[in-house]
Amino acid sequence: MLVFPEQDENGAKSPVAGKPNILIESRQGFKDIHEYRLFLAMLYMAYDGVDISKPFELDISYIIAGRGGSNYECLKEACTNMMSRVVDLLPNESKRFKLRHLVDKADYDELAGTGRLKVSFHPDLVPYIVSMFKEGKYTKVFLKHALPIRSLYSVRIYELLLQHKDFGSRDFELDKFRFFLDIPDNKFKQWINIKQRILVPAQKHLEQYTDIKFEFFPNQKGRKVVGIHFIISPNLPSFNPSAEQLDIFSEEEKSLSTPVQEHENIVNQYLWEESKKEVLEKYSSERIIFYYKHCRKLEASGKKIADFSSFFYKALCDDRENFEERNLKKTQQIEQRKDEEKRKQEELLAEERKFIKAEKYFAFLPEAQKEKFISSIPSIIPANIRTQTAVGTFCNEMADTFMDDPDNDEFIRRVEAKAAG
Repeated sequence: MLVFPEQDENGAKSPVAGKPNILIESRQGFKDIHEYRLFLAMLYMAYDGVDISKPFELDISYIIAGRGGSNYECLKEACTNMMSRVVDLLPNESKRFKLRHLVDKADYDELAGTGRLKVSFHPDLVPYIVSMFKEGKYTKVFLKHALPIRSLYSVRIYELLLQHKDFGSRDFELDKFRFFLDIPDNKFKQWINIKQRILVPAQKHLEQYTDIKFEFFPNQKGRKVVGIHFIISPNLPSFNPSAEQLDIFSEEEKSLSTPVQEHENIVNQYLWEESKKEVLEKYSSERIIFYYKHCRKLEASGKKIADFSSFFYKALCDDRENFEERNLKKTQQIEQRKDEEKRKQEELLAEERKFIKAEKYFAFLPEAQKEKFISSIPSIIPANIRTQTAVGTFCNEMADTFMDDPDNDEFIRRVEAKAAG
C-alpha cells in the first residue's frame, strides 16, 4: 500500500515528482498505467535528491501492496515494458530527433524480503533530467494527485494542463494533442470519439483526484475541428489519498472519501476562534485558499510578515488581489465560450439536417439532372466524394426551393425548372 504522509502548511511532506517539460511534451510510449506510475516514482526519487547517475533503490511500498503473487508479476511486466520505452528529446523538431531509452536497469529480488526495486535511468537520459532540474524547466507533479488516476489519457491531460495551471488556459492543435496523448492513428478518428472517450472521462478523473479541473471547447475551421481550447481552474478533489491507503496496481475503483476541505483546515489553523465561523460563511473556499497561498508566496519571496494570521486575514477580507473580480471574469469567459460552443453546435446541426434533406431531394432528381451536378465536380476526385460534393452544391443552389415533403410533385417541377434554367 502507498501511504502518503500528511501535508504541512506548505505541502512539503506530500511526495512530489519533478517531471522535465521536455518529457511531458514527448511521446513516451507507455501502453499501461503501471509503467507511467513506476516512471513517476523514479522521477520522485530523482527530484528528492537521489544520485541518478548510478542505480538507486525504490521502495516497493510506493508501488505495490505486497511482495508476491499478481503484484510481483505486474511489477515485472511493468519493468520489462519500461526497458523498451524510447523518448524523443526533440519533440517539436520536424527534421531532427534525439531518441533515448528511459530506463537502463531494473532488479528485484522477492526472496531477499527487502521490498526494494533497484533501478537506473538510461545514462544518456540522466544529463537531460539533471539539466532540466537546474534550469527550472520542469513541472511539479504531486504523486497523491497523479497516481490514483487509472487512465493514461487522463493522466497525460493532467500533466499537460498542469504546465499551464498559472496561465488558466491552454490551446492544442488537434494533431499535436493526439501526438501528446499517443493516440493511434486508427483510433478515435472523429471529434465526437475524442470528446466522449477521452475528454469527458478526463474531466471526471481530474475533478475527482487532482488539484485542477477544466472546461474544453473545440477550435473549428468551418465545420472541421482543428484544435482544443482548455480553461483550467483550481480544484478541491473529492478523493483524499493522505487519508487512504492506495494500491496502485489494483484494478478496482476506490470509493470516495470525505471531500478534502482544505479551506477549513486553513481557517482552523490560522484564524482566531471568534473569526472562523464568519470567514467560512462569508468567503468561498476558492478565495480562502487563494489568499492563503498568495500570502505564503509573499513570505517565501522574502516579505517579512511578523504576524501571518493577521496578514492573511486582512488580505482575505480586503480582497487585495481582486480575487472576486478576476474570478467573475474567468466565470464569464467560461460561460461565453459555452454559449459560443452551443451556438456553433446548433449551426452544425442545422447544416447537417439541411444536408440530409438535400440528399433526399437529390434522390428525386432525374438522372440527367444528377449527372449535371456531378459532372461539375473535377473527375480526379473519387466517385463517392464527387457525389457527396455534388449534393452539397445542390444543397446550396436549391435551398430556396426546398419543401417539407421530398416526394412532392411540385418540388420536383421546381427543381427541374431551376436546374434546367
